[in-house]
Amino acid sequence: MTSLLRQDDLLCLFLLFAGSFGLPHMLCPTNRYDADDINRGDNYVDDEHVVYTLDLLKARKIYTPHETYSIRVNSNSPDNKFNDVHVSLEARDERCGAGQFILNKNLYQPSGCYNIVSTQRKEPMGKATFKWKAPLCGCVTIRAVVHSATGEYFLDDDTEYRGSLVKTVCPQAKDTDNTKDDDDEETGTNTSLYVVEPAYDGKVEFLCRANEKVGGAELLVTDYFKIRRNIVLLNLRQVEDLEDALEQRRNDILVCCRKS
Repeated sequence: MTSLLRQDDLLCLFLLFAGSFGLPHMLCPTNRYDADDINRGDNYVDDEHVVYTLDLLKARKIYTPHETYSIRVNSNSPDNKFNDVHVSLEARDERCGAGQFILNKNLYQPSGCYNIVSTQRKEPMGKATFKWKAPLCGCVTIRAVVHSATGEYFLDDDTEYRGSLVKTVCPQAKDTDNTKDDDDEETGTNTSLYVVEPAYDGKVEFLCRANEKVGGAELLVTDYFKIRRNIVLLNLRQVEDLEDALEQRRNDILVCCRKS
């Protein structure tokens, strides 16, 4: 039955379910490091110069939904090579996701961990390039952790959203007004951002049709749902609870559809 769904149906259904509850990222490593447990280097040489930089290149200001962009981590001095880089994606809006990395033979990604990637070669280098496919909507924070050739780790604090090794990028606004309040600029949560979705009436129609064709258990086993939610492994109890939650949400939607 799932095969009868159009991609638009699955997307709308996923966006609705994703906003109803959160799922943990299971069995995936993190690129976070406790400053007390590592030899953390100071990335700032002075107020104007840093040792390593994360550069979003053509996505420095905005991104176009579903476009693929290059991301580069650079050493700003030939004397400061690095042996490894971890880059991670954080969705500022879980309903939209954070996009995904495009892998090649030079990169490593743990199985099922779609929000993190690292360099495959562990030898001194001056730059590392990654490919990122942007999501349909929502701001995304991209973080880099650099492991220098001297054994130090360089990263920005978790509380930062913009810095030398952390960037937040948002999709193009649907109007030309670039005015944003301070909170939006700092955290990357802008409610006026352009979202690729049908008009209201069309979205309701999509949701109703999708819920008539597929149940919660069927949605749960699709690769699309598991990839977007970073689901790697669930035990039987978690699967049953998730199926119940999806089915209850589906029933609520169908009740609304019959009234419209």
